[in-house]
Amino acid sequence: MIGVTGCMGAGKTTVCEILKSKGIPIYNTDDVAKRLTVELQLLQNTDQETLTKIIFGGESRLKQQTEAIIHAAVFENLRQWEKARQAENCRLCMVESALLPSDSLSYDGIWGYILVSAPEVLRIKRVVQRTKLPEKEVRRRIACQTSEEEKRKWTKFEIINDGKQELLPQVEAFLEWINKATSS
Repeated sequence: MIGVTGCMGAGKTTVCEILKSKGIPIYNTDDVAKRLTVELQLLQNTDQETLTKIIFGGESRLKQQTEAIIHAAVFENLRQWEKARQAENCRLCMVESALLPSDSLSYDGIWGYILVSAPEVLRIKRVVQRTKLPEKEVRRRIACQTSEEEKRKWTKFEIINDGKQELLPQVEAFLEWINKATSS
């Protein structure tokens, strides 16, 4: 499995949609975390607004405890998903996540990460358009995430989603690169 990471608004989901169109299974940790939190009642009596304040509220013991509960459920679900893909003899699977191992998300089944990057100004614009949140709030949330520069240290490949370079040729270059890297 390969992790697809990047900051808010970088275009992880867009890149994953392209990969999905090429038949590659995608596991979206954010979507699964939201679904499991509700289905399993992981955080009883905690509404989405409160949860968002905890997660994007900076470092705190409550944030660490909350993330530990959610991540444990996501990891268990990811293990099951990975086993199902192995049973299907799936050669390449992708895990979409804004988090990296340094962000308290560490899963042994991930071979490496690719980074989807974009200029901060463009990322902010995309998130404001998508969420309708005020720019100041988007900037605050982005500041709570690991920077692109730090993420770049952990990744093996980068796809630049700056609105100037086409994504499809970059995704195809990644697929060619991963085929070579994993076949030797």
